[in-house]
Amino acid sequence: MKSAYEPFFWVQPQAADVKSAFFSAAKHAALPVKGTYTIGKREFTQCQEEKTCLISIDIARGVFGFNTAWYWAAIQTVMKDGTIFAFNSGDGIGHQAYDYKERATEDFISVNGKVFKLDASEMIYDQNDYLKPVSLKTTSENRSFAENSCDLKFQGTGQNKEGQDLGLSAFVQTLVVGAWNGACKYVDREG
Repeated sequence: MKSAYEPFFWVQPQAADVKSAFFSAAKHAALPVKGTYTIGKREFTQCQEEKTCLISIDIARGVFGFNTAWYWAAIQTVMKDGTIFAFNSGDGIGHQAYDYKERATEDFISVNGKVFKLDASEMIYDQNDYLKPVSLKTTSENRSFAENSCDLKFQGTGQNKEGQDLGLSAFVQTLVVGAWNGACKYVDREG
């Protein structure tokens, strides 16, 4: 059976020598699932009705440049009218090799499984406090997908921060959850 949900594929060199620095991703956003799931010995049954549970599958590979700061924003929800909506945006990958307005992005929206590519989105946030309001807006310069855009606001309500310092290499990640509001527009030329 063929899925009605389109995947999003993205490949971007991070340097002139693609073997030394690259990033690629395959994303399947807001896939409806039905069934139960188990954590430890506890079984959960919240996903028994259609459109009550959504998952995303994100498979990525890459060799990043040193000091890469990657910011990722994602939404998946069922709207009041039953439309399944997903938004994906990433910032920071490729900053060593490309001007902000020229680089490729993993920014897209998905409406009932159909993917609509977005141009780069500008994220405005406080690097010292991720719980402060965040603004995310599709840029208007050098646009390839001018008919599709988003203007969103995010308010974090909680965060989890962890990381590892291995001496020669280190990472810190912060997961922030919260609420989104705003609007996206898109043109579906294929109906």
